[in-house]
Amino acid sequence: MRVLGIDPGSSIVGWACFDDGKLEDHGSFRGDPRFAEDWKRRRDGLMKQISHILREKQADVVAIEETQVVTARTDSRKPLSAQAVSGMNVNTRRTEELAGMIGMEAQVQANKAKRQVSVVRVHPATGLARLHLRRGASDRQISERFTLIFGKKLLVKDHHEALAAGVAMAAEQRAKMERLTGRKSA
Repeated sequence: MRVLGIDPGSSIVGWACFDDGKLEDHGSFRGDPRFAEDWKRRRDGLMKQISHILREKQADVVAIEETQVVTARTDSRKPLSAQAVSGMNVNTRRTEELAGMIGMEAQVQANKAKRQVSVVRVHPATGLARLHLRRGASDRQISERFTLIFGKKLLVKDHHEALAAGVAMAAEQRAKMERLTGRKSA
């Protein structure tokens, strides 16, 4: 099973790809700083890079980290209420918009390639737990844990890649449990 974990952000997107439980590749990219004030252009630039990764990795599962507002919801299948959206800060709204677009793009690419993909959202604490960390862990702790687990040096500024790895590992574990039990988890 091939799993692509994504830590979406309005400025930086981290990703990590696992193949049969082994870290195959990881990376991150930043939105074009020239478009710091133009969200649509920055988002489109991020999506172009994400589309390339989705095409290249051809994952069976695309795991996207949830935003903090989404994690507080009781039913993630229902759209966010206007009140919930208005309570988000601008970067959270942008991150949630990007996450939705990533999920749709993964489905579109899978359909074009006549293959199936499962798109799942993963709670940030669940991804951290797969790295043996808790909420509140610093960027340095996250990067150091990635280095310890995978033996690949990761700079503090690249901690988004480690978060994406945790999200991917959590999604892979969930998919394996679903296969074993024959039940889809919530």
